[in-house]
Amino acid sequence: MNVEKLKEVSCALDLQTDLWWLVMMFTGLLSAVLGGLAFEESGAFWVWLSVLFRLALVVGLMQQPWGAVFGTLFWFGLVAGVFEIFADSLLVGWRAGGRVYPGAAVLLDSPLYMPLFWALAITEFGYAIVRLYGLVSKPVSGEMGLGVTMVLGGGIAAVSTAAGEFLAVRAGWWSYQPGKSIIGDACALYVVLAQLFNFFLFLPLFARYLACPGTRVYAALRYGIIFSGILFVSLWFSHFVAEWGG
Repeated sequence: MNVEKLKEVSCALDLQTDLWWLVMMFTGLLSAVLGGLAFEESGAFWVWLSVLFRLALVVGLMQQPWGAVFGTLFWFGLVAGVFEIFADSLLVGWRAGGRVYPGAAVLLDSPLYMPLFWALAITEFGYAIVRLYGLVSKPVSGEMGLGVTMVLGGGIAAVSTAAGEFLAVRAGWWSYQPGKSIIGDACALYVVLAQLFNFFLFLPLFARYLACPGTRVYAALRYGIIFSGILFVSLWFSHFVAEWGG
């Protein structure tokens, strides 16, 4: 696998990009905490405020010479987020542990904010994984460094998703029907498991996206759609294992 472009991107990350990434993560967490614990009747307000503020932040950052990584991640994530509505429709359609959104669906079975929600989540988790690769690949080079980062990246995404699920349900962003894998009536185990698979596979796919010889539009479309396919398959497989496997 050609990881030269991936190494270039990871080497360009520094304390400045880390701090802006932390601002994005903190904004998402704060909106979930406020919506889930302080203003439980205003969930829609907080999710839209979070999504639009972080979107404005990413657009601003990608205009800076040192912030190109955010644009690279965001366009990849936006394509995946748009096509993720098909995986979301699969998730909503399940009776056992299926997700329920308040109000009427706008995009297939999803609220209008979900493609942007996913695009930002991929940008944030993707940044953490690429940054982690830059740190891990120094003492552990080659395929071993890539493999270690894949495992750690999947674990980070799974743990973060588990915490976020409880807050999202408390905030009224969505809820779940009864199922065997619903923990505390709020956290769907199969969603956490799917995120583990999704972001375990993120790094090698992102490396191919960076090394793609076509235009950036073509690369984003090609690999964003592939990643959305991974989201679909991992969600279906995780739901099967968690709800029907036992």
